[in-house]
Amino acid sequence: MKSEREETWVDAFKKGEPRSIEKVITVYGTPLLRSAFLLCGSEVEAHDMVQETFLQAIKSIHKFKGKSSLFTWLYGILLNIFRQQIRKRRYSAFPGDFGDKNSKSGINPEHNLERKREFSRVYSMIQTLSPHHREALILRYYEGLKITEIAEIARVSKGTVKSRLHYATEALRKIMPSDLKHLGHSIANNKE
Repeated sequence: MKSEREETWVDAFKKGEPRSIEKVITVYGTPLLRSAFLLCGSEVEAHDMVQETFLQAIKSIHKFKGKSSLFTWLYGILLNIFRQQIRKRRYSAFPGDFGDKNSKSGINPEHNLERKREFSRVYSMIQTLSPHHREALILRYYEGLKITEIAEIARVSKGTVKSRLHYATEALRKIMPSDLKHLGHSIANNKE
């Protein structure tokens, strides 16, 4: 459900007002960048994907009908760009180190380092999934979207989303080392 504030941004965005474009980029840039990185595995390519997402959004904002939230629409554009890259070449991801979206200053640095190590290991395992399974997993557990929102973005049925999530979590559970099973357990038990 869209807020009045978002509707105001969209109206201004459709008119091409620079401040509204800047506001949309400020609000949605970080979540899109995080997801782009998780999808492709390259910080440079993630930045390129997000930049291309906003360029395409600016060019095609007149097509936005408001049936979904602006973030959902932008995420759909991002996924299409990612899928185009996959079709253009065989995609290989290189695990990298980037910040945990939940990290807070004041956390014990040793604990933070351990969390980054765990995240890096989980990230490497996520990269072994098929693009469709990876998309569903990232949208659900990293972006916190509902099954219906994921179905809308991916342009598939809710049943297909549930199936992709099931197979993705099962695949992760099979390859996850025992010291990370607590992470896989929390993912598998996080239902809508």
